[in-house]
Amino acid sequence: MPSESIAEQIAANIKTELEAIVAGTDYHYTPQIVARVEQWRLEDLDASRKHFYLLRDTGDESVFEGESEFGEVEKLLEFFILAARLDKRTTLSAFKESTPSKGTIRNRIVRDVEKKLREDMSRGGLAMTTEVTDVKREIFVDGWVLVELAVIVQYSHAFDTP
Repeated sequence: MPSESIAEQIAANIKTELEAIVAGTDYHYTPQIVARVEQWRLEDLDASRKHFYLLRDTGDESVFEGESEFGEVEKLLEFFILAARLDKRTTLSAFKESTPSKGTIRNRIVRDVEKKLREDMSRGGLAMTTEVTDVKREIFVDGWVLVELAVIVQYSHAFDTP
């Protein structure tokens, strides 16, 4: 049986790495689940899960500067990570700030994900680099702290490798 494409292996690597986040001295929050999804849906915000990540890839690999000098194709692969943390605050009043603030929680989540992705930017030797290119903190759903991170993975492969 043929092996999965490099893009699929990279996606699996990112999922596995996010699953390995454990709160403690290095990270703030442990995800209860990391799932690959086709799209975000409000129904995915399941209150039985306090903290989770949804990994979505665009399914689109763009060729980056064509052929390399070594006869390989260089590509960019884009992923989006939606980080969701249940927020059971009893008040939404702007005048009753709770600790930690939602902004602090968002920043902790971003630091957790960025730190984990930087531990092995080669995605287990499959990629040249991994970079968080955008962070959307302005996603508001009552009862949740949400952050979306855009991630670009640059990799190369021989012409005859999928």
